[in-house]
Amino acid sequence: NLFRVLRNTLGIQCINYLLMPLPMLFAIFLSDIKSTRFQKCVQTLTTLPHFISWVIMFSLMSSLFGSSGLVNSLMSKFGAEMTVNILTTDKHVWLIQALLYTWKNLGWNAIIYFAAITGLDQEVNEAAMIDGCSPIRTFFSVVLPIMKPTYISVGILETMWIWNDFLLPYLTLDLKKYKTISIVIQYMKGSY
Repeated sequence: NLFRVLRNTLGIQCINYLLMPLPMLFAIFLSDIKSTRFQKCVQTLTTLPHFISWVIMFSLMSSLFGSSGLVNSLMSKFGAEMTVNILTTDKHVWLIQALLYTWKNLGWNAIIYFAAITGLDQEVNEAAMIDGCSPIRTFFSVVLPIMKPTYISVGILETMWIWNDFLLPYLTLDLKKYKTISIVIQYMKGSY
């Protein structure tokens, strides 16, 4: 039982580590937008989920992806005979959990990366361009090494959030099969 709990928690965490570049890429996308008004609007809309409770987020996800949600209603309207409740299917539980964490924290982590990107010395980027580096090569040779401490800091924050989160796994997982460490600790305390 302990092995299964550790496997579930570590499985979700490993998939989350694979998804960690998404906020950095999103921050790079935001930094390349010329219109500051559009940039601030997108940044606000993507940061908003971080400040909303998991209960409200799960209600929103259920209304979109539940068995009678918007996605399944549209699928049945266009002739799909079988509907799938994405949130409760056993096929991709770890992936769904990691995607929910990424979606909720995308804007917040992008703010951290965006601050690191705006703090970069633009002369280094210009020097790389003058030396003949393409934008992609500049990213991998200049920007990424400079942002490594920020990437590690966000990785530590993500680890803490996932290992300490009780509510999302409690709301979305089948507690008999997919307990995580935080759920087991709450059960051991008797305060579930």
